[in-house]
Amino acid sequence: MNVFNKAHLKENSPLELESSAFKRLSKQFWSLQIGGWLGYMLVVFIAIIRPQFDSPDFNLIGQIINLVVETLSGFCLSLLQWLFIQRVIHNTLKQTLILSFTSAAVLGLVYNIIKLGSYKVIVHSQQWNEAWNMLEFGGWLLFSLATMFVWTSIFFYHVL
Repeated sequence: MNVFNKAHLKENSPLELESSAFKRLSKQFWSLQIGGWLGYMLVVFIAIIRPQFDSPDFNLIGQIINLVVETLSGFCLSLLQWLFIQRVIHNTLKQTLILSFTSAAVLGLVYNIIKLGSYKVIVHSQQWNEAWNMLEFGGWLLFSLATMFVWTSIFFYHVL
């Protein structure tokens, strides 16, 4: 073996290649998480907050603070989902899918309670559970579940 081949093998050892791949995946994951949740924040601002600007009882500061709380809680819950998926991904496909989407549904429910509760407290100065109705809760729940299911699907794509 000549000097060039030894140097080439030393530079590209399997451990270095694995470490490099892990760093790349980690960077992709954090870019996806941060970029995705910033995008979520932008979409919610444009679709929900912006149209309310002309409303006489509009609370911009409260809406912005609530949006930050909503986004950060979603970020944290989706991070929990990612950690959970990493634990169950080695099960059978059926088990992995059932466990992952069941946990996404539970996290979506938790996310919905956080969103609706913080909205009541921050924007309307009410108690977190005051004046909830099923129409309001259900409408928010569908969006919260969809959000967690989308993140779960994206994580599967990222893992595979």
